[in-house]
Amino acid sequence: MKPSFRLIRVLTAPTVTKSDMMGRPTADNVQAELATRWCVLPTDIDLFGHMTNSRYALLMDYARVHYLRTAGLLTPALKERWFMPVSMVNVDFHRPLKPFERFEIVTQVLSWDQRWIFMRQTFRTCQRPDRTVATGYVKSIVRSPSGVVAPARVARMVCGRDVQPPALSYALWARFHAGPHTTVGGHTARQTPRDNGRSRVDLDLQRPA
Repeated sequence: MKPSFRLIRVLTAPTVTKSDMMGRPTADNVQAELATRWCVLPTDIDLFGHMTNSRYALLMDYARVHYLRTAGLLTPALKERWFMPVSMVNVDFHRPLKPFERFEIVTQVLSWDQRWIFMRQTFRTCQRPDRTVATGYVKSIVRSPSGVVAPARVARMVCGRDVQPPALSYALWARFHAGPHTTVGGHTARQTPRDNGRSRVDLDLQRPA
């Protein structure tokens, strides 16, 4: 991860703000949304006058660090020498970000299985938070020196007790190149259409402008 003043800001900013507390996942709301706010800088701009595509992925990295810190996972991860490589990142671009425009990245864990954690990161302008700028889908894993750390263990550390991964729509599973399934009692089972209908994640991936 490329170091910068933005990363330093994420690592040193207080995590007791109202927005951070609302964005911290809990057993009752494992899909909590955490907003990380930025401003488009001149160094973010490409020749066409808007934020370059490569900058989105970097800022998504920083927003995930903010999420880990707010969730109380960053210190344990460093202590246990965990690292969190990304297997897949897909970004849908909807509209450009212009110089000095203020925006936020809303990070949330959608679900997990016995190995992978599935996240969504949404770019929105602060002036019009109802207008999505870009949507990123991230498939990540937690590793330690001894192997893969079970996502269920990570969720238990964050929430204070065992929690079930939320059901997702078939469309969302497809975004992560994964098959629909849920984990119950430590065993993985196929997600049925009935489970799909009870998903707490929005099923409409094409949000209106």
